[in-house]
Amino acid sequence: MKKNIFIILLLVTSCSFLGRPPTDVILLMPENQATWQQANVQLIWQSENADMFSLYFGETADSLELLAEQTGSSYELMGLTPRSTYYWKVKAKNEVAEKESQTYSFSTGTKPDPVTDLHLPDTNLVILEPNVPVTWAIAAYADSYYVEISFDTMFLNLFLGQMFEDTFCVHSDFYPNKKYYWRVQSWNSFGCADWSEVGWFYISEYVPKKSSE
Repeated sequence: MKKNIFIILLLVTSCSFLGRPPTDVILLMPENQATWQQANVQLIWQSENADMFSLYFGETADSLELLAEQTGSSYELMGLTPRSTYYWKVKAKNEVAEKESQTYSFSTGTKPDPVTDLHLPDTNLVILEPNVPVTWAIAAYADSYYVEISFDTMFLNLFLGQMFEDTFCVHSDFYPNKKYYWRVQSWNSFGCADWSEVGWFYISEYVPKKSSE
């Protein structure tokens, strides 16, 4: 009986020297299926009792390749391609066991596309009233649009410079007998696109119609 107790104590003591297996690997950042990530992304995960982490990364869930083996629980990805989806997972290891995380994905964002079409006013148009609707085409990935209307082609002498969330504005009180140049720039949280082409229109002298008696 004493011999059996001694053997049990010996086994327990031996196991205690082996240590504990890693805890489950939790991927913290970016969140799964996160969108509009920057070109430089910090990967962060968590697992206790691990001596080493193996980071796997790829452009599809089935093509993950070993990217790094390290003791730290974060890794910075640099220069990712805009408008792309990436996948990643982490394995935590020690002498006792190995734990593998789920596979997460995230997508990178981008600057918006430029505005490619100025709708109204048509270029070369002569307008006979002071209230002018100004409209343009939607640009992909744009959240807002900066509109400039100027008296010169260099846009140094601005009549209007304003941000709009929609693709139109109606401006009143244009000065008569003036030529106006205009352009649009799309924006989002990543920055701005190139300017659109430049359009122009002319406001002629506005003569109100006489009301019929």
